[in-house]
Amino acid sequence: MRAILEAAESYWPALDVVFAVRPCCGARDEMQLQPNTLWHGYVYAAGAPHFAGMDEYAAPGLSVRAGLDGLTFTLDSRAFHLPAV
Repeated sequence: MRAILEAAESYWPALDVVFAVRPCCGARDEMQLQPNTLWHGYVYAAGAPHFAGMDEYAAPGLSVRAGLDGLTFTLDSRAFHLPAV
């Protein structure tokens, strides 16, 4: 889980979705971050964009703060900031 969080690139505030590119293969991942939890899923359009959370993963110590300029999350005392897209 640490590797995919470190590979996170951007944040879509309207859907509260984080985008990452897997370091192993370059595949794109879509997820939502919540305190101590990561939801892996996908964005789909049904009249408007939606996020479907498919898999829930425990992420002890994950803290999340969304703002106008993007999303900041902290894991194991390391902070990451993702720009809003």
